[in-house]
Amino acid sequence: ERETDRVKRHVAAEAQRKADEAEARRNRKEARAKARAERYKAQKGERQRNHPRNKELWQEVTRLMVDIQKLEKEERQWNDALAEVKRMEVNRQPPRKVDLAPPQPTSSSGELLSSIDGAGVGLATSTLVQDVTLAAERVNWTLQRVSAAMVESDRLRAEAFDKYEYDGHKFYG
Repeated sequence: ERETDRVKRHVAAEAQRKADEAEARRNRKEARAKARAERYKAQKGERQRNHPRNKELWQEVTRLMVDIQKLEKEERQWNDALAEVKRMEVNRQPPRKVDLAPPQPTSSSGELLSSIDGAGVGLATSTLVQDVTLAAERVNWTLQRVSAAMVESDRLRAEAFDKYEYDGHKFYG
């Protein structure tokens, strides 16, 4: 009986040892499988991040964001220019009316008129008027160009925003 108890304990201990070894083997196998799955997941994520299509899309997103920043800066500058022009218009004093009617000729004014005609004042006056007219036309043309550029800037900004908003967040790997 003592012998049988010893044999039973030995058999039970041997069975426990085998069960413990099997459990340890299963745990090691599960740990290796888990490590392999994590490594595979990390590699897959790295491949997706480095996929050429995603890199191109991210580069496009950064270019679009830089373009948006440039457009916003340009818009601020145009708004500043517009405010400056409006301030100049408000502060502008209209010229006083000048009486351009010729004076009544007198005997002494006849001599003065003949000396003025000889000096070419009429030519100088017409040249000054033409210069002022040309400058006014240039300013008008420049303001029209600025206005057209502001409209185009707004259109491009809206287009870039729409493109970023709708196309910029679709990434495939």
